[in-house]
Amino acid sequence: MKQDDRVLYEQLKKLLEENSNDPKKAFAEPVYKGGKTHDKNGRPLSPVSTIKIDDSAKVKSGFLINDDRAFVNNGDIVRTDVYKFIGEGRPKSNIRYKYVPIYAGQLHRLKKLDDVNFGFAFSLYKNDYFVAVFENKEVKGYFNNYPGKSRIVYTEHTSPSPGNKYIDTGKALVIRRHDVSVLGDNYEWS
Repeated sequence: MKQDDRVLYEQLKKLLEENSNDPKKAFAEPVYKGGKTHDKNGRPLSPVSTIKIDDSAKVKSGFLINDDRAFVNNGDIVRTDVYKFIGEGRPKSNIRYKYVPIYAGQLHRLKKLDDVNFGFAFSLYKNDYFVAVFENKEVKGYFNNYPGKSRIVYTEHTSPSPGNKYIDTGKALVIRRHDVSVLGDNYEWS
């Protein structure tokens, strides 16, 4: 990041500009910070091999650390919080559930969904057993991931590979998390 090492930033920027912003041309030869190949004792220095790029246009989620000098992504999803529609009448667009993925990087600053029409129902952690009831079918499986847009990635009970199915829960009438005992019995979480 340019605020961490302004000298190197300006050097790399100049090399790119001199080579029509073509990184293959600009960095065809090894680059040494400040052009110095040896330290003050005559020992050879290593060339620059990697840099961090702050590209906020491509970053989906994360936060700044070290007095806003470094950016880290949120990491893996720890759990997904599920909120159920509790408002009066029919929900808008028939949405009955909302999902909030909770990333590892967010655990220190969590806030509940602020929506008067939705109340907290339960959290889904990886491998939690769930049941989704639709008008014409019932889907059961082990929660794997929440990629967004009301879709859940899950594993069927008899499947040999994890996370091999998708389900669009946007039109589910009911979604329940079940606990599974050591004997294999399952019952709705409350």
